[in-house]
Parts: sequence; structure tokens; C-alpha cells
Amino acid sequence: MSTYMLLAANDSAARHYVEEAAGKLGFPCRVVARGATLDTDLGQSNGGRPALVLLDLDLPDVDTFTLLRHVQEADVAPIIVLASQRSAPLARRALKEGASDYLMKPLTAERVEISMRNALKISVLEEEVARLKRQADGKLAWNDIIAVSPEMQRTMSLAKRASDLDIPVLIEGENGSGRELIAKAIHAASSRATQRFIALDLREYAARGKNFSNDTLLDALWAEAEGGTIFLQEIGELGAKDQERLARLLTRRDKTGPEGRSAQSRLICSSSGDLIAQVKSGQFREELYYLINVFPVWIPPLRDRPDDLAHLVWHYLARFAAEEGKRIQSIDGDALALLKAYGWPGNVRQLENTVYRAVILSEGDHLRVEDLPQIAAQVGGPAAMMRPLQPKELYRGPAMIGSPLTIAASTPYLPPSAPLGIPALTEEGEIRPLTEIEADLIRLALGHYRGHITEAARRLGIGRSTLYRKMREFGLDLRHNSV
Repeated sequence: MSTYMLLAANDSAARHYVEEAAGKLGFPCRVVARGATLDTDLGQSNGGRPALVLLDLDLPDVDTFTLLRHVQEADVAPIIVLASQRSAPLARRALKEGASDYLMKPLTAERVEISMRNALKISVLEEEVARLKRQADGKLAWNDIIAVSPEMQRTMSLAKRASDLDIPVLIEGENGSGRELIAKAIHAASSRATQRFIALDLREYAARGKNFSNDTLLDALWAEAEGGTIFLQEIGELGAKDQERLARLLTRRDKTGPEGRSAQSRLICSSSGDLIAQVKSGQFREELYYLINVFPVWIPPLRDRPDDLAHLVWHYLARFAAEEGKRIQSIDGDALALLKAYGWPGNVRQLENTVYRAVILSEGDHLRVEDLPQIAAQVGGPAAMMRPLQPKELYRGPAMIGSPLTIAASTPYLPPSAPLGIPALTEEGEIRPLTEIEADLIRLALGHYRGHITEAARRLGIGRSTLYRKMREFGLDLRHNSV
């Protein structure tokens, strides 16, 4: 995780401007006065990796282009070079060799800040695109998961240990907390990474009236994974007979094959419920519980990891602004404070949907409270929204620039009883036709679940085919994810 700016310069004026801009962007600035020590600093793992490297081309003790290549080979961060009139030709050469930007001395506070902010934004977008590609390819890396808070760091430490052990894992946590993301990362870091990752949502499976009618279906599932990883989501939704079949399969296949490797595909399960309580009440088979819970991993809810929220917001903002072609640069203090004040019952998935809707609604270059009407409606009235932020809650990271934040008295809000975007009356005060309200509700559901037809249909209480038909009737955009 990027935690600081790294400046290699012995120019006091350059140091002043860079440190000032870094502070506004929410990063401490680590300064090395001799280029020869830069490689050592880049190798320090306890301080995280730099968000940006700023390299003065006038350092006297080192060949700066050799140093530039070393930084590029380390692939840790974008590089901005600082140049004087004497070294101006070298600055243009640095751009050709991979630097993100160059700054001519004497520096100005505004130019330094703009250059650093642009480099950060490009870096975040590139990282997000690469992360999404790795996730789609089943090659998710640990660094792809945003885990700044101590609570999430503990979870990540356990998950990394689980990836080294070829044993069943049980991932517990609330809906939307990122259980599948952790499961994919465990698989990608394991010895089975080159094999398949098969995910099956048992809650949806049960809702369709399906069950493991015989051992053949379970065997087919294991065969499909081809020695990879099977991820059974919401394991607590299995019926009694299916629990018995799964326990029997796991017991029968608990053997080692050639070279000591497990002959079966690896099993990772997840649950948003209290499995221990289900075992005590007789709803979940005790034998199966111990077979799947060899290595437990708990994911804390988003409300218990506030340090992660601002970083998640910035990443979603950069991603969705790029996807939707919006020139949104940041999120203002009032809006971020509002997000921090909310409890997030839907966890990270809900936050992702919220930022997506806010990006769609926004008409400016930064997100405001007005772009978050649903959250504002649930946080409460002026008294709640005027709560001053505590020091630990202040965020001055790359998503915004400004001084310590409080909620302004003029901040608009919606009262708790306000409708969430679907008016029942026309501008003339007449009742709107049901077809119009139904079309608006479908639009809201598709937006809320980001085009996931299955989830939108389930929440609306209709079938997928019915939803497709209504979308055609109302002339709604059919571009969506098909799951």
C-alpha cells in the first residue's frame, strides 16, 4: 500500500514545495539528500511503498539516469523529475525514458501540486485496471486488496497463511465484506493457482429449489475444478441431506495422492451467518462444520475498519470516473464525512455501489453531499451532520485537498423520511401512473446492483425473464452483466 512520497534532492526550496504539496495530498514526505541512498530506501518494506518518487536531476553524487532506471525496474511508483535550466535537456530525455512528468526550477507550489495529483490519479487508474484484469484472470494478488486498517491487516495475515496450507478454509463475515475476494486471493497464491477456481452461491442455488440430489453432482463439481479450488458461498444454506453428502464426499476424498499432494480439489467455504449457533441448534451438521473449518478466517465489517474507507472511496472514484468519462477529481470533506458517519450494513459492496451512483449523479469535478442523497437520508438531520470530525477521522488523501474538515451548516440533506429518488406525484401534484413508477424502480434496482440482472430480479421479487421483458417494454438499456 502506498504510504509516503519519496524525494531525492538536496535543494532546500524543492524540498519545501514538495513536502507542502505531499502534506496537502495526505502523504508524509521522506527525503534522501544523496542519490546513492535511494535504492536502500526503496527496499524498505516496513514503511510500505512510495506513492510517488521525485528525483532531482542535479544530484551531484550519482548518475541520475542510472538511478531513474533502478526506480523503473523496481516498479514501485510513478516518477517525477526536477530539473534546472542547466539540466532541462535531461528532463526531456527522462520523459522519453519513462518519467511521468518534469518540474522546472524554480518550483511553484501550484505546479508541484498539480503534477503530483495528476501522477497519482494516473497511477491509481493503472493499478485499478491491472487489478481488475488479474481478478478476471484468477490471478488476484494480495496487494490488490485494500487493507490499511489493523483489523484488515490481521485478516490478510491469516489469509496469506491459509494460501500456503493445502487444507479447507472457512471465511466468515457479513454480506458484502469481500469473502469471495479473499477466497480468490488465497487460490491465486496457492500451489493450485494454475488450476480452476469454481464458485457456487448456495443461497442462490437453494432459492432456485436445487439440491445435491446425488453424489454424482458433487463428484462432477469436484471434477470440473480439475484439482483447483471450489468456493462454496453461504455454506449454512445447505439442507440436511446435502450436508450429509458433502461430509461423506470430504471424508472419502481426504487422501493424499502422488508426491503427497491432496488428490481432491481444495475446498473454501464462506458464511455470513453464525455457523456455531446453527450447529448448536441442530441446523448444521457438526461433523461437516469441523471438516470445513480447518482454517478459519474472519473478515471484519467495514464499520469496524474506518481506516480503509477513504482509500476504498478513492479507488472506486478513480475507476468509475474513468469508466463513465467523468472529470471527477476528488471528494469534498462534507461528502467524505457523511460516508464515514454511515454504518454500511452492506459493507464494501454497498460502498462500491454508492460511489458508482454518486459518480453518475455528479455534475461537477468533485463529489458532494448532494451526490449522496440515499446516504444523507439515512444518516439523519442537521444535528447529526454537523458533528465535527475527530482527528483520527480526518482524511486528506489523494481524493481531496483541503484543511481539517467539519460539516458545514449549509450542507444539504434529505430528512430520514424522504423518498429514495422515486416520486409518487407529478409536478402538478397528481399520482403518477404505476407503469412509470415501475420503470423507475427497475432503473433504481439495475443501478443499485450495477446491472447484475440476477440480483436485481431477486430483490424485485420477479424472475430474470420477467425483468428482461419489462426492460424491453420500458425501453431500458439492456447493457448489463448477465449474472
